[in-house]
Amino acid sequence: MPKLSKSICPKLLIPLKFWKYHSKSKIKSNMDKEFADFLVDVAASNIDSTTIIINVDEIVKKIVRWSEKMAEIDPFYFVQCNPHPLIISIMSAFNISFSCSSVAEIERVLSISEKSRIIISSLHKTQDLLKSSSKYNIEFLAADCDFELLKIKSMAPKANVLLRLQMPRKRSEKMGLESLPTTKDLKYGLFSRAQIDRMFHIAKESSIEITGVTFNVGTNCQDPELFDLAVDEAIKLFDIGLAKQVDMWLLNIGGGFPSTFISQSENDYFSKMSRVIEKAQRREKIKIIAEPGRYFVESSVWLMVRIIGKRVIESINGDQYCHYHVNESIFGLLSVYANRESLPPPHPFYDKQSPRNYVSTVIWGKNGSTDDLIMSDIVLPELVIGEYLAFQQCGAYLPHTNLTGLPNDKDSQPTAKYFASQKTQSILKNKGVIWSDLMKKLESYDWERKILLT
Repeated sequence: MPKLSKSICPKLLIPLKFWKYHSKSKIKSNMDKEFADFLVDVAASNIDSTTIIINVDEIVKKIVRWSEKMAEIDPFYFVQCNPHPLIISIMSAFNISFSCSSVAEIERVLSISEKSRIIISSLHKTQDLLKSSSKYNIEFLAADCDFELLKIKSMAPKANVLLRLQMPRKRSEKMGLESLPTTKDLKYGLFSRAQIDRMFHIAKESSIEITGVTFNVGTNCQDPELFDLAVDEAIKLFDIGLAKQVDMWLLNIGGGFPSTFISQSENDYFSKMSRVIEKAQRREKIKIIAEPGRYFVESSVWLMVRIIGKRVIESINGDQYCHYHVNESIFGLLSVYANRESLPPPHPFYDKQSPRNYVSTVIWGKNGSTDDLIMSDIVLPELVIGEYLAFQQCGAYLPHTNLTGLPNDKDSQPTAKYFASQKTQSILKNKGVIWSDLMKKLESYDWERKILLT
């Protein structure tokens, strides 16, 4: 195949030298060499199924950064974002608390660390979830309507309640307790003074303890100003409570913290967040917590897929394009790449002894639907069937199973690989976690019962 000219896709040809690390001697400049070597070894192991790779170094790095940049805020890891037992084990080692949305999540956390502190973030809770919250003495629950308050009173009467505010998610939308919400906004949250007054009235009549306020600006929020506007609205709600002689002291600013920062640096983002926190802390006795999920884990997980099919298509002007079919799907584990912008192309792994031309590339999933398009309009070295592509930033909301295969289809079951550098293993050891022991526990993990066997 002739080498493509730069006129085909000049913008994409510029950074290609950074992607060509098909051997241990050619490493992407901002990737740790030890982890890059690990990826190469995984690609060389001839695994036919999708491989999920968890890089614990990334998780530890994000935990440390949070402690430096957001020291005043107690993080409650949002388990629904990625409930993998390894991730929960690492969070527990650093004394991170947990935000759970289901009975299964609560039981998974407690099976790994019985002393974990848990809040329940679900707004409309099942009876089983409320009973579990009472059984495990979970202190804080959230509510955004009178029906939920009465459910809490009936099944978890000792719980403290946080009132959930409804927050528009775009800067251009009018914000405020009297703002008119869209249909999607109506799913969660209080948005009118009448609703709020009714919540306080029912709580007083039913002897329900309202302890604070919670909100969520939306996932992957790139604009700290939305947190700033949301804090303003939360403070108004604290003022309403004060006027009603309700002693509220807890503010939960929710999640939404991104892992990758698009329009600004991470330092700039958290500098702006610090000013938001300072504003909230001007009020006496307010304690602030948050529910980061994506921030901690998105960059820690890679998906390595295998090329199972290839077509070369020539356009009418003679340009050639490689269409690869891989053993994963946008309807399965690669659903994290659906409807996402600013995601990097995958890293190719191929035989370094075989020179490759760079070609315009399209990557298809294994599902028969033409909607199973993973990536297009990218440029990669020309690959052959059996070689691998590694997708990064796959750690947030990764599906638990591959939905494109039958439950007992061996080909649809992913393989898991775990990485921690010697430096990270030493840090974990100081936290009381021995890496080899943790790996043995994961090997004995009962994925059906969702507990760690001892």
